[in-house]
Amino acid sequence: MTAIVARNGFVPSVPETVAVVLIAVLPIAYGHQWLSLDGDPGRHIRVGETILRTGLFYHDPFSFTRAGAPFIPYEWLSEVMSALSVRLAGLPGLIVVTGAVLAITYAIVAQTLARRGVAPVVGIPTLLLAMAIGSSHWHARPHVYTLLGAALLIVLIDRAADPSRTTSPRDVWWAAWPVLPLFACWANLHGGFLYGLFVLGAVVVGDRVEMLYASGPEVARWRSILVRHAAMFGAAVVGPIFTPSGPKLYLHTLGYLGDTYLVNNTQEYMSPDFHVARFALIAIVLVTLTLAILPRRPSVPVLMLVGLNLAFALVAGRNLPLFAIVVLPAIAMELEHAFAVWVPGWAQRLGRPIPRLQPARLALGWPAIGIALMVLLARRSGGTAEIPAPITESHGLFPTTFNPSAFPVRAVEAARAAGVSGRVFNEFTWGGYMLYAWPEQRVFIDGQTDFYGDSITREFADIRGVQPGWRAKLAAWRIDLVLIETDSPLSEALAHERGWTPIHCDSTAVLFRHDESAAPALGPQAAMSASCTGLTIPPLPATSQRAGGDSADESPAVRLLAEPRIAGRAGASRGVG
Repeated sequence: MTAIVARNGFVPSVPETVAVVLIAVLPIAYGHQWLSLDGDPGRHIRVGETILRTGLFYHDPFSFTRAGAPFIPYEWLSEVMSALSVRLAGLPGLIVVTGAVLAITYAIVAQTLARRGVAPVVGIPTLLLAMAIGSSHWHARPHVYTLLGAALLIVLIDRAADPSRTTSPRDVWWAAWPVLPLFACWANLHGGFLYGLFVLGAVVVGDRVEMLYASGPEVARWRSILVRHAAMFGAAVVGPIFTPSGPKLYLHTLGYLGDTYLVNNTQEYMSPDFHVARFALIAIVLVTLTLAILPRRPSVPVLMLVGLNLAFALVAGRNLPLFAIVVLPAIAMELEHAFAVWVPGWAQRLGRPIPRLQPARLALGWPAIGIALMVLLARRSGGTAEIPAPITESHGLFPTTFNPSAFPVRAVEAARAAGVSGRVFNEFTWGGYMLYAWPEQRVFIDGQTDFYGDSITREFADIRGVQPGWRAKLAAWRIDLVLIETDSPLSEALAHERGWTPIHCDSTAVLFRHDESAAPALGPQAAMSASCTGLTIPPLPATSQRAGGDSADESPAVRLLAEPRIAGRAGASRGVG
């Protein structure tokens, strides 16, 4: 009876089980973290919502520093999906979609391991290690679609290496055509499609080297594989043209990678810190050790993929999940062959998947059911509003707001309620959140550094770091408001600076308003982080919405800032409140 049920597909396969479990577990386990890392999800929601309302746009509507500047909507599809998920189930909807993409990604990794004949005793640790490495770079951002694209690309590369296929036009088309829609979709979702081109290029080079050094029938076999993989590469080059930006997309994505200042000053593009990325260090050591002790040489395409991904991973920490997804299954397959030589019959003794359970099957039925149930659960938690009702705490299964300890949730709510407006200098990582939660307010900068470029990013860094000339830069930009971290150098400087009045302050953020007549808020010996109290911005008169002397500056709550307080009582730590 079990065999009949399994044969009919009612029993989920191993990859399907992985997908369903992760669809349920990841959003609940990581959802709160995903809305604590950076503000970029807020920007993507806002861009997607704008596209849904007005269509694709090609000039910036979100900042005053680059207002009207040319804008390339290179992630428009993932941003629309983010906005739709929030419309459907609030921020929990975005968390569920992110979890679903990651779940399908690692289910495909499990499928790849099973299809390559890797026994569970090797496959399960490989999958767990791949997930452990990737978890530090799981974000509710378009980057997750590149992880999915990489997993799918490996499936297609394996498929095209089928030895039963030939160099006939039919077989070449059979190998190449799925790559065209894959890269067309990938390029509309995220700029990481370039990584896929590098992977295919490495495989093609590896095939050619194998063909050069092969002999006898192996020459024809590698020639056939080379032709099919080369056709895939050609299709991959053409696919990204099917985007709103067309060929310009290549110039944009390559141009950002060539900007050394932005790349070198963006944390996720820096080399990984192996004091933190311990699982990645373990994986790199294991991969190196495995290659050294294998009884046979891995194929050159495998070695090319290992070398390429190892280089990428050592250059930028954000590439570590890709290293895990692409390299670890290949090394697991090599280990499978090695164990077969070292210990004949080892897999049968330790337990190989039962054939009738179809271990390599990955249909969408079970995952779709899991996603639908999680969406229903998310709707019960987060509603369907584009911007949920103001909530400063989130204690349920899913977060219903960005983390108030990491983002200026209370400050923005208070400012919106009071009708505060003006040119605001904002924390870099908060720009995306502000676009989401304070949509009527244009920002100074947000996380899309490829758009703002070197000049504005450097200006932000100089002002935020209170570098020489910071006052002149604030004046040149005609800044009315400053929303900055409470314990930042700039907040301390402005609290002791004439002409700046704090109108809201909590343990996370302080909002200053420019007022030429205002005296310094703090005395010389007082510290902002120790003196900050929870200020409430009083409602402003309808005729006084911009900075400039008004009665709000004279509120008793503001005057309390001038009184030194004990840090422990004031909640100076970012984690408080």
